[in-house]
Amino acid sequence: MRLSQLMSNLIKISAPHDHKPERNYVFQVLFNDWMGLTYEVEWVDATSTILTSAGRQMVIPDLFFFSLPEVVEWSDLQVPTELHWLDPIDEHGDRIPSFFGSVWENERSEDVLALGCDVFAHAFFHLTRWEEIGLKHLDRFGRIDESALLALQHGVHYMPSLDMLFHRLSSTMETFLRLKVKDQHPYSIKVTHDVDHLRRFDTVKKWVNAIGGDLLLRKKPWLVFKTTWEFISIQLKLRKDNYDSFDALMDRSESLGLKSHFYFIPSHAGEEDVRYDIRSRVAQETIHSIQKRGHTVGVHGSFASAWDKEVFKQELARLHACTPEVSEGRMHYLRFKNPHTWQMWEEAGLQRDSSLGLSSDIGFRCGTARPYRVFDLQNRKTLSLIEEPLIVMEVALIRKYPKAEEGLNAARQVVDMCERYGGQLVYLWHPENLDHPHWGQYAHLYEAILSYAAKEQA
Repeated sequence: MRLSQLMSNLIKISAPHDHKPERNYVFQVLFNDWMGLTYEVEWVDATSTILTSAGRQMVIPDLFFFSLPEVVEWSDLQVPTELHWLDPIDEHGDRIPSFFGSVWENERSEDVLALGCDVFAHAFFHLTRWEEIGLKHLDRFGRIDESALLALQHGVHYMPSLDMLFHRLSSTMETFLRLKVKDQHPYSIKVTHDVDHLRRFDTVKKWVNAIGGDLLLRKKPWLVFKTTWEFISIQLKLRKDNYDSFDALMDRSESLGLKSHFYFIPSHAGEEDVRYDIRSRVAQETIHSIQKRGHTVGVHGSFASAWDKEVFKQELARLHACTPEVSEGRMHYLRFKNPHTWQMWEEAGLQRDSSLGLSSDIGFRCGTARPYRVFDLQNRKTLSLIEEPLIVMEVALIRKYPKAEEGLNAARQVVDMCERYGGQLVYLWHPENLDHPHWGQYAHLYEAILSYAAKEQA
């Protein structure tokens, strides 16, 4: 009988009987959602998890949950500090960083393979973002201090460590346990645009503010003449407003067989940090134009709604008044509080969030580029909400790499990792930054990165 005929997609799991909701969550994401396997769980009194298939067993040590009380105060839990590099080097020539175990394989016989790495702890650590609950230092936007994140401290945030570990785990399970493993999330690209501004020059006040910025912020008096001419040209309808790049962005996505996802702030004039009114004619026409072309409109929760569920629901209702087809989005300024933000989005009936990206750099805040269902640590339950981690944002990229060539090289490395280990490159470029007094000088990077990513996809 051929080996392929002996292979199965059913796995039996014998797992320690404590922390069942947490363990079940990891099993569901790794085995069902990502590998396409079905499984049966038997809860036993043990200190390791045993995977059984085709008469063989894979033993995975419990290096994390065994030491925890059944109900955990995550804010008091100490984050691991030591980083290990697993051998052997994988087929791509990469060594895999690990926070739970220093070796990949401990012992092997014909029927039993004992690992030295707690894959489940590594997955739980990254996917639930529990390390962020205990971080006390916040930046001026109320976000966590990213320099305190373990991956950034060790400089491995450019590597999707969970995806790398998952790739090795699935390969080992396929060969040793003779399982039919199918990667459920091959490489793809998702192009997103947070609509922080609609127009630069739709009022005289904005023109006055702009020339003030030329003089006081940018300290380039000659820009006043350029800014004034742009304002006059737009008023005379000789050209489009600087921030009106929606058609151009959709044109480019369509040329690559992609769709653009535009996330709007549903604020009203006079509210905190408001740049446009969602009820305005321009906002309504822009939304309808995007949807008419088959692209996606989502929600960009305002600064004020980040910590207030009722305000967020009110904002979402405003966007629903423009279009009922709203199921995804991202919080303004990437303001995320664990598990509050996920709870808020779940209660609002949204399906996909993409707030979990880095504001200080590009890379893999969640250790993965794969979409995944999230876990509510407070209530110990798996939610239906899917997180799509943000991988590359232009503002963070340019601030980290003000030289365009360095930024492009850094972005290419991250794109290569997404393609190599599977997952979704979630790419963010703000529409107003294609023709902006400062960010506009980097507009060519948008095309360069997208072209490189799409070439890899093809």
